[in-house]
Amino acid sequence: PFPYLPSVNTSPMPVEAGSVNNTWLSRSAAVSKPPAGSALPSGVVRMGNLNRFRFPLRNFTVHMIEHMLIALVVAPLLLLGLPRWLADITLGHPRVVRLTRALSRPFVAFAVFNLTFVTIHWPLVVESMLTNELVHFTIHAVLFVSAGMMWMPVVSPTPAISKLVRPAQMLYLFLQSLLPTIPASFLTFSSAP
Repeated sequence: PFPYLPSVNTSPMPVEAGSVNNTWLSRSAAVSKPPAGSALPSGVVRMGNLNRFRFPLRNFTVHMIEHMLIALVVAPLLLLGLPRWLADITLGHPRVVRLTRALSRPFVAFAVFNLTFVTIHWPLVVESMLTNELVHFTIHAVLFVSAGMMWMPVVSPTPAISKLVRPAQMLYLFLQSLLPTIPASFLTFSSAP
């Protein structure tokens, strides 16, 4: 169905004439995973353009839901749905893997994601996002990339980028949940919006 994708011979039989023999792919890499449902939330965020709602009190809520979908639903589901062979030739490529490993280290990914998340919710940045579509798109792209880096130690689709062990994954995700509660507490207990 996809003529540009390599066909993989996983049987011990000889390769027939006209087929491609990619022996560098393992049997597990030949079996691709479904897209894990990431297209639906991504489509809701982009095609629905949630920021078009013009209700004064709900606009910020819709904006935050959009950011939560990008960071906490779309990014990890896309990583989970990325076929191993594609992850190996993109994220695990020798020219890319050094940078990907460095940015996906748990402390670096934690710092980059949370710094990005705090920065994009600074009032000046939010105002520029709401008035300039290019700034809005750029900030969503930065949020998506930083969220992908943040999720990589938990759901890395390639063995070239190692995952944390299960207890460390739980601690990492628990710590990820703490930082957003700090500004949320200030917003919750403030006397004015």
